[in-house]
Order: sequence, then C-alpha cells, then structure tokens
Amino acid sequence: MLSRIQDLFRPSPELERSSRDKLLEILVKFMISYTDLKIIPDKPETNKLNKLEIFHMYSRVIELARVLKLRTLDLLHLAYAIKFHEEGLINIFATLDKDILSKKDIIEKKLRVEIVDA
Repeated sequence: MLSRIQDLFRPSPELERSSRDKLLEILVKFMISYTDLKIIPDKPETNKLNKLEIFHMYSRVIELARVLKLRTLDLLHLAYAIKFHEEGLINIFATLDKDILSKKDIIEKKLRVEIVDA
C-alpha cells in the first residue's frame, strides 16, 4: 500500500535526492513511530496437510480460501488478523481493500473479526 501512495508525499529537497527505496523506508519508519505500531513475531510452526508439513499460517490460508475465495495475500492478511484476534492482540481489521470489504459480513460472522473501511 505505501509503495502505491508514496508519490502523494512531497519529501524535503535533501530527501528528493534519495532513492525511492530509501524514501519508502523512511516513510515506513515514520509510520511505525507515529502510530506506535508493534512488531509481533511469529513462531516457526508447521501443520500437517495430508502428508505434507506446511507453515502453520499457510494451512489457515487454505481453510480461508474455501470460504472467502479471495486473493492469496488478502487471505494471508486475514489469517494473521484472526490469529492475533484469537490471541487478544487486536479487535479490528482496518482495510481499504475492496475485495475484503465485499466479504465483510462473511468474515465478521464466521471468523469473528471486525472489519472496518479505513
């Protein structure tokens, strides 16, 4: 998302000479500090899927795909939101994604995560 809206921000003259990647890094660091975001580590757990061992969040994504029929990265974001909700770390999933918002009722009812249009 940030890489898509980066052009809306006007950097100072000294920053204008920086690369696009550097500007994006600065913007991300600013947003983390400004919003008091927390970085939550994930454990390297696996689950069995048939005879395969796969990363535990991928198995959640596969389960969600059957119900929601969204793009893979959208499903991965939702899988983490559900996990963090179950752990009591979040109450709301804010998004601008039209596909996720179109499935808001299903997500809230079946997965018990509140979805808000940011």
